[in-house]
Amino acid sequence: MLPKSRNNLKLSNLNMAGMGPVMIKSLMKKKNVMSLDEMFRQAAELGIEITVCEMSMDLMGFKKEEIIDYPHLRYAGATTFVADAGESAMQLFI
Repeated sequence: MLPKSRNNLKLSNLNMAGMGPVMIKSLMKKKNVMSLDEMFRQAAELGIEITVCEMSMDLMGFKKEEIIDYPHLRYAGATTFVADAGESAMQLFI
């Protein structure tokens, strides 16, 4: 049931039988917005850390083997995330 990569993900409710991702990728290219792969590559070069919530993974049935390959990826519980976020200049919770 899981996509083979982040490039095979549906575009939320705007998937439109597969046309949604094609349209958004086309729009991103037209507006000179980096692709998702380029964004991940640049984030890795900048040392941006991604923290994956272990509880959310457990609730949704994800395994660590199914998560994207990213050099600065770590797994943490909510308490660890909140503690680290208090010391960080910026956080994004999705």
